[in-house]
Amino acid sequence: MKKRAFPTIVVLVVFVLLFIYANKYESDEIPEPGKDKPVQLAKVTASEVEALVWKTEGQPEIRVAGRQAGTERKFSLTAPRALPADDDEINGIIRSFNDLKSEYTIAAQATDTAMYGLGPKSPTLTITTASGSATYRLGDNAPVGGAVYFQKEGDPAVYFVPAFVTSAFRKNVDDLRTKRVFPEEFGDVGTLTVELNGEKIALVRGKGLEWQITAPRALPADTYEVSGLITGVQTLKTNRFIEGEPAEKGDFGLATGTFKVTLETASGPVVLLTGRTEGSETYVKRGDSPVIYAVSESSLALLRKDLNKLRSKELPRLDETRLTEVVLHQGTGTWRLTPASDTWECGPVKVETSKVRGLGLAYLSNHVKTFLPASARADEGLKNLAECAWMELKTPDATRKVYFGKGNGTEISIMLEGEDEVYQIPVQTYDTFKSLVDLVSAPPPPPPAPVATATPATGSAAVSPAPASPSAPAAPPAPASPPSPAPAPAGTATGTTP
Repeated sequence: MKKRAFPTIVVLVVFVLLFIYANKYESDEIPEPGKDKPVQLAKVTASEVEALVWKTEGQPEIRVAGRQAGTERKFSLTAPRALPADDDEINGIIRSFNDLKSEYTIAAQATDTAMYGLGPKSPTLTITTASGSATYRLGDNAPVGGAVYFQKEGDPAVYFVPAFVTSAFRKNVDDLRTKRVFPEEFGDVGTLTVELNGEKIALVRGKGLEWQITAPRALPADTYEVSGLITGVQTLKTNRFIEGEPAEKGDFGLATGTFKVTLETASGPVVLLTGRTEGSETYVKRGDSPVIYAVSESSLALLRKDLNKLRSKELPRLDETRLTEVVLHQGTGTWRLTPASDTWECGPVKVETSKVRGLGLAYLSNHVKTFLPASARADEGLKNLAECAWMELKTPDATRKVYFGKGNGTEISIMLEGEDEVYQIPVQTYDTFKSLVDLVSAPPPPPPAPVATATPATGSAAVSPAPASPSAPAAPPAPASPPSPAPAPAGTATGTTP
């Protein structure tokens, strides 16, 4: 048995090795039904591409060069004129050739290719990498769906390839150039000026991402809105380039535009000018170039920010953890709260510290939704501040007195002492104020009534009270005369609560 087993094992080992070799080195790709064995026509990635050249009858030759910029591959047009290229567009074209294979070989040795739309007038695309150049020629659409005739220079065969490669050949300069109005990187922006409908707003950068409005008046700026404006200008894209427009278009309204943005960067000023709006597009141009762009009005509308949009929406700050006194007023009642050990007091009423700080947090977290001029005071219930409910928050560094006006269910109008504007903020701030007023203004519960007991006479036995008759309930005791009011201790309410 051992003599027979050894040859059998040897045969099995040889069979396994042959099987592995055949599957790894001799296997052919099985074509789909109706197709030939695929031929690898291109296998290239964007990181390898050094140049691309388009040749199309009736159009100038287009050349694009690639270069490495850090971890990215950047492209630029070099002919027919030097322009920044649309990197996304170029990368999309190259992806068509990442792994391009034929679907069918029409003719292995084609002598007459005109019948396939392949000839000297066919559009070509040449892709150059470090290993050399390859030129591809596009023919007519194939009679079968989703394919086109295709040829690679140096290969006499004509192939069917997927029709998605067609778009890679049908390109002009405007397709390949960048669509960004400002393709350059801005770097650090030091100052920003917005001119909108006759109003000029100037901003200067502070520490980090902080911005300050300096004109028309000094105000803290909304960092989020300012950053959004800068990013919006830098990424603004055109729908189309304006060239050869009729003379009646004039200057496209750029001389009388109502919106202008100027950014001062380390490399110089960046200026965006806007002109007339026609339909869904608005004409714009750079301050340093004659090129006119038609951009989407919806994208430009996001950049039109007035003073109230660019200013900070936060109410003047204070530190709610350092409150030293809180005063509440509503109707004719005023309540003064002061800290006492680990709690707060309002006369005999004890208030949890978290509830007092909650009022400070409500003031800080509910940002302004709408800014209104002082002329709106009467309409917003703030004409006579002496008649308004108010609260005063005090810390060692700041005091904020807030007057409450009319509310609409979701927002309430307020004014701050020393300010000449009306702010509309979320109503939650007033709700927190009202909850605290209700807490400190609630009357204390009455003390329990003393229980009367009969004292037996000296030397006589205690007499047990007779049980009450169920048919004759005892009459209630006569009410006692109210005591004379004692002076209110310091910290209690003054006046009558509403």
